[in-house]
Amino acid sequence: SSLLSSRQGRPRPSRATIWQAHCAQRRRRAATMFCCCSADQAGVPAIELPNESEGVASGAGGVKIESLPVMVDLDGGFMATLTRDRGNDAWGMIVDIHSGRTYITALMPGGKAEAYNAGTAEDRRICANDCIASVNGVSEASAISRTIAKELAITMVIKRPKTRDVTVPKGGRPMGMVINHTADGNVLFIKSIAEDSIVKSAGIDLKVGDRIFRVNGREGKAPELLDEIKTSDEPILLVSRDA
Repeated sequence: SSLLSSRQGRPRPSRATIWQAHCAQRRRRAATMFCCCSADQAGVPAIELPNESEGVASGAGGVKIESLPVMVDLDGGFMATLTRDRGNDAWGMIVDIHSGRTYITALMPGGKAEAYNAGTAEDRRICANDCIASVNGVSEASAISRTIAKELAITMVIKRPKTRDVTVPKGGRPMGMVINHTADGNVLFIKSIAEDSIVKSAGIDLKVGDRIFRVNGREGKAPELLDEIKTSDEPILLVSRDA
């Protein structure tokens, strides 16, 4: 029999009644897509709102939910935005995580960072040894690295380190420090200082975590800086320290 025929003696509903019921059902389904209650409260799947740092996310039914804009604290830094067309286009930056912070240890020729610098004022250029405080609102170090790797557009908050010269009179003795560096980096990291070292005995202002950018006025790859320290009787170190 027809779907529109009467059943058990009930009158057949009109086409208008059927259409109204259909519209009401669609409205009920649409309402569940924007429910802010939990599934237990409303009996429908709840929408998980994105974190502020996640930008645009897809909720139930493929609806795009846009988060509130992230408030960026520059705190003495500056913002730099880089874009690329494809995921395999090089940013031209080598980054390293040290003491829970992300540093640019070197800039590579031909990358997006170099192109950005060419059209930017000198005091807003990206430089080796800069600290990346956040990227696209993300500030945790490992998350910064993941964001840089996967995104086609990145807005970085860059902080330029404050530096000072420190002279270490070795007097023919070893400095008594363990110094680390990345393979392609331009910076040295002080990993440890022995208690009986020259640095400790002479009260020289160096600490674990300090970064060495230049030795005797010389910049270059980290192994070159390390060799300069080893061969100099009184190396002058350009040093930066986190606040």
